[in-house]
Amino acid sequence: MEIDGLKLLFLLLISSPLTCLALESFRVTINDRSVKLEAPLKVAKTYSVIVENKSLSDVVGKFHSHGEDLKFVSVKANAAKSVEFSHQSKHLVYFKILSPAFQDLALEVGKKTYEVPPVQ
Repeated sequence: MEIDGLKLLFLLLISSPLTCLALESFRVTINDRSVKLEAPLKVAKTYSVIVENKSLSDVVGKFHSHGEDLKFVSVKANAAKSVEFSHQSKHLVYFKILSPAFQDLALEVGKKTYEVPPVQ
C-alpha cells in the first residue's frame, strides 16, 4: 500500500496532540468587524479558551458568570493567548471584550461555530 505525501500529512494532523487539545478548548477569534466562537463538545470544571486576536488593536477582555469575574485577559494585535480557569456553577460563562467594547459572548458547550457581528 502506497501513501502519498498529502494523505500522510492528513493522518499526522488528525492524530496529533494539538488536534485533541483544540477539541477540548473554546476558541475565540477576534477580527476587526466580528468575533468567531468555536466550542468543544464537552468541558470539565476547568475551562480552556484560546483567544486569538486578528484585529489591528490590542484587546482586553474578561470571562464572567452570574456577576462573578473569573479571569481577565489581554491579547496584543495579531497574537493569541491561552487561558484556563475553574468554573463549577451551572450558570453560563460569558466572554466580554472590554476594549474595544463588544457584546457578551456565551461560551456554550456543544454549540456549533458561529460568528457575531458588532452591535450597531
